[in-house]
Amino acid sequence: MTQTDVANDNVSNIARIPDSLAKDSLWGSKAIERFLGCTPHYVKTLLKDEKAPVYSRAGRIFSIKSELFAYMVLSAEGKI
Repeated sequence: MTQTDVANDNVSNIARIPDSLAKDSLWGSKAIERFLGCTPHYVKTLLKDEKAPVYSRAGRIFSIKSELFAYMVLSAEGKI
């Protein structure tokens, strides 16, 4: 594989990152509620928990599905 091929592969990988992150993102409390099957109150509780991967930026709540799923599994196992 030449350096050009490696560079092209790296560019292709970088180009795919935003797409996969966009599909993995949950924007807004309602999206997080639907994903978890929980109440609005529980999402607000998660937002206050520093360990939970639920964030607020510019007044908008968001989370990443894979991070949230991992947190819920570890929490259920008592590892968090």
